[in-house]
Amino acid sequence: IDIFFNLTNIFHSFVDVTTNILIIFHILHMFSTVVLNTSQSVRSKQFCNSSSVENVRYGCCKDRAIN
Repeated sequence: IDIFFNLTNIFHSFVDVTTNILIIFHILHMFSTVVLNTSQSVRSKQFCNSSSVENVRYGCCKDRAIN
């Protein structure tokens, strides 16, 4: 019974650690996604002509060669 109790304790602590690692990875992933999105929007604002319809609609530089 003692050995079984120890094994369940080890298993529960392992599950706790795994859950914490998954939560940390999830937070890091969300944070990196936000950072990437903001840097891309800043980059497109710097390099694009924001008065064109294409850039207003999509926020990208597809029609920069035309203008």
